Amino acid sequence: MLRDRRPGAADDGPGPPRSSRPAGARVLPSGPMDLNSDRLAVRRDPHRFEWAREQEGHAGGHPSNILDSSYPVGGILAYGDVLTMLGPDGNSSGGVAVIATIAEAAVWKVGQLRPDRASISFREIDLTQAAALDRHVEQVLDARHLEQK
Repeated sequence: MLRDRRPGAADDGPGPPRSSRPAGARVLPSGPMDLNSDRLAVRRDPHRFEWAREQEGHAGGHPSNILDSSYPVGGILAYGDVLTMLGPDGNSSGGVAVIATIAEAAVWKVGQLRPDRASISFREIDLTQAAALDRHVEQVLDARHLEQK
């Protein structure tokens, strides 16, 4: 049975210069999912960030807009004040800030969210913890460890 609240593990970056990130980007807010979510991306309801720089006329005006950057699967993008988690069919590059990346071993959880009533919360992990989580999932899913009937 799926729960309505899913935990996710996220690592900082890859991302824009610190001046472009939300001041509170190291603490990703928990909250409900937007109804406009699909295989391209899962969108969070808007969250008002306090950005590290003011809105200016360069790089698209909003502090979340940066010069072109690549996007990883599981990347958490800040389109203005809307967080968007990229799915397997999402964009591979663009001009908005990637403020965190969901660990590869936890990306599947995002695909289980129900846009009409699910919410997600994150815990920050580092690259070493993300690699350990990936190894754990690989070991659990290894056919040698599954019951044979």
